[in-house]
Amino acid sequence: DTVIVWIETHFLVFDREGQIVGADAAGGLPPRPVISARDVADCLGELATYGCRVLVLLDGVHEYKNAPKGWDSRIDEWARDLYRRNVIAFLASVQGPSRRLPPEGHGAFALAVLKSRDVRSQTRLMARPSDPATLDEFRDVVEQSVPRLTGLQQIARCYIPGTIHPRTAIFEPPNPSRDAPRLGQHEPSRPLQGPASTSEASRGTSTSGNETSMP
Repeated sequence: DTVIVWIETHFLVFDREGQIVGADAAGGLPPRPVISARDVADCLGELATYGCRVLVLLDGVHEYKNAPKGWDSRIDEWARDLYRRNVIAFLASVQGPSRRLPPEGHGAFALAVLKSRDVRSQTRLMARPSDPATLDEFRDVVEQSVPRLTGLQQIARCYIPGTIHPRTAIFEPPNPSRDAPRLGQHEPSRPLQGPASTSEASRGTSTSGNETSMP
């Protein structure tokens, strides 16, 4: 089975503990109520242990003009924790806050995800365009769409654990004969070591073939 979780809210690190801020949270530091990021990671990691493919779409860094002193929205360490638990972590922005786009009001990351299937069907050069979308195709479309939608002001990144094959048909039921890695085809995941440069995004390049496993 595939489990897809979308989290779009303020992410806060307080006393070295990640917190997911509730929509009804009151002011203060930390605000209340919050959800422990570790508890969420434990639950998702357990699903991955059971054999589920778990994809988390994380849009957790937003502008907060009245943020109290000590507010820290760095989400990378939590993404590393998810990665170590064999959970796919897709970050809306690897540096700075995510952007919202008129007139729909969607975030750029949300819009890129919503339109990923349409973009794929228009651009994919293959003998059988009806084949299910693979994880690496979904990743590439979203990673390339977000900088384009925001004028290179936002860069999204997907981090795929080495235990998950990039050519997995992520939105389809598992098929061992289709999803199993083939000799010479496995592409290890890119390391989770900070944001790519804006110049890389502006070139529109994909690093799928040059990925190395996270240390």
